[in-house]
Amino acid sequence: MLNNQLLEDNVKALDFVNFQIAELLDIKQKLELKIIDGIGHNYEGSRTYEVGKHKVTIKTDLIYSLDKEEYQIYKSQIPSEFNPIKESIKYEVDKRIMKKCDEYASKDDMMMLSNFITTKPAKANVKIGANI
Repeated sequence: MLNNQLLEDNVKALDFVNFQIAELLDIKQKLELKIIDGIGHNYEGSRTYEVGKHKVTIKTDLIYSLDKEEYQIYKSQIPSEFNPIKESIKYEVDKRIMKKCDEYASKDDMMMLSNFITTKPAKANVKIGANI
């Protein structure tokens, strides 16, 4: 375990690095927009351009979102060959119930669950905020 001063120094350093990253990401985004505008890439897709001694690949895409309630209203009117919506069932592990299983389920039940549920550590995340 680190002593308090070293720990505080590390927290301050991480906070400073996070601030620099945020500033650099903002600068990067602005430069990318200037390059896209300067090249004149104004369509969906990927294309590589030569700029001086550099190859610049620009990829632009569209993000589609779906209003499920509105879709349900109109889906019977859409010809099947033009219906871009793929409906599917989603499976996910309920962490709350898994914690109950870890605490209360029998060994046999846990063995059965281990046949199709595995765990691995998630990526650690450290967030620095002001201490007022």
